[in-house]
Amino acid sequence: MNKHNMSEIMSAGLENLNISIGEDDAIPIAKSIRKPMWNWHVYVEYVSMGLYFLRMGLMIKEGVEVLFQRKRKRVNLGVMLFSMCY
Repeated sequence: MNKHNMSEIMSAGLENLNISIGEDDAIPIAKSIRKPMWNWHVYVEYVSMGLYFLRMGLMIKEGVEVLFQRKRKRVNLGVMLFSMCY
C-alpha cells in the first residue's frame, strides 16, 4: 500500500476511463484512501494491547498456575447411566 504504487494503479485505472491525472494529483488521493485503513489498525492494536495487559494483570494477581488449570468435572459413568434409567 505504498502511495506511489497506489497512485500508479489509480492512474492506470482512470486511463481506462479516458481520464488522466498526474502523480502529484494521485498521491493525495492515495493517502486519503490509506488513512482510514491505518486508523483501523491502530484501534485494533489498542484493543489487543489492552487484552494483553489485562491478561498480565490477572497472571500477577492470581498466579500463573491458576490461569492455565483446566477445571474438569469428573462424572461416574455408572451413576450417569443409573440416573438415566430411573
